Amino acid sequence: MEQDQDTDLYIKYGETGDPKLFRALWDKYKGAVLTTIMRITLLPKEGAEDILQEVFIKVMDERGRFTPKAKFGTWLYRMAVNRSYNAVRDKKEQVEIDDRLPDEKADYALDRLVDKERAIVLKKALGELNERQRAALTLREFQEKSYAEIAEIMEVSLDAVESLLFHARTKLKSILKGRI
Repeated sequence: MEQDQDTDLYIKYGETGDPKLFRALWDKYKGAVLTTIMRITLLPKEGAEDILQEVFIKVMDERGRFTPKAKFGTWLYRMAVNRSYNAVRDKKEQVEIDDRLPDEKADYALDRLVDKERAIVLKKALGELNERQRAALTLREFQEKSYAEIAEIMEVSLDAVESLLFHARTKLKSILKGRI
């Protein structure tokens, strides 16, 4: 596997424990990972931030044991997606949908396409997808991950990613017909 700069940075963090290295990874990924968690779980920002902290605590805990089978970013998103699935399954963590969108570049693109009211309708429609469809769609459309990256993050085949995205888009189109 070809390592990237973030993987190298994380390995160096594991070796040295230098908090500046952790901070660099935190600063780079926190917004995008928070957006991903919010979109999969449909939790308000405060609830999603709790999951984000859990994910990054695991990043700190695993630093000395990390063996790169995937790039750091892929591994991080996999943890965030899996933890998001757990949150969706835990009814005690499921709360009503937050109508606010997190500040992230994907949301600025969404805001340009639709006004706030339409964004709320879209977010509620996303809530009608199953968690795996929502995760695949979030990673593709909002985090701009390739099909191969999504397959690696979700630990599924490329065919499964294509199927998840096809069904998610088809269902969204049906749900949103006449609403937006």
